[in-house]
Amino acid sequence: MANTLDIRTISSLEKVRPQMTLSAPQYTKGSMLLNEIFSYQIAFKAIPLTYGQEFALEVESDLGDAISLFNVRQVPVLLNRYWNETDSNYISDEPGLFPDVLEPYTDFVMVSSRNYSSVWVSVQTTADTKPGDHTITIRFRNKDNNEIQGESIFTLGI
Repeated sequence: MANTLDIRTISSLEKVRPQMTLSAPQYTKGSMLLNEIFSYQIAFKAIPLTYGQEFALEVESDLGDAISLFNVRQVPVLLNRYWNETDSNYISDEPGLFPDVLEPYTDFVMVSSRNYSSVWVSVQTTADTKPGDHTITIRFRNKDNNEIQGESIFTLGI
């Protein structure tokens, strides 16, 4: 497997913006209770200079249909705070693109080397879900040549 993607598994609380350098720590293990929803993100960008390359995502886990994937879409924000506000808890004072919309994953994700994009991974368990540690592997398969270009491995304790 030739790794041509920079793939980082990160917390769902992180904000992945195209204008940023990603400094979020790797997040490869989490836990949840039955009948809950657990989420995390996979941030990615191409390592060589690439524009608009398409990758299909493959999910491998014994959790099966409990896992849903979403493309995280950016929305333009022109006024993210009023000029006279002094709250220091804003992500940014500057206008730009901010993560907001979760679209159900269908066929592919678009990858660029200029900025990070992300996929939201959601796990919804039921009372029938088997307790224990479950591995969730998500592979990025190049749609042009069908080769696996990288993967994210997450362990979820239930």
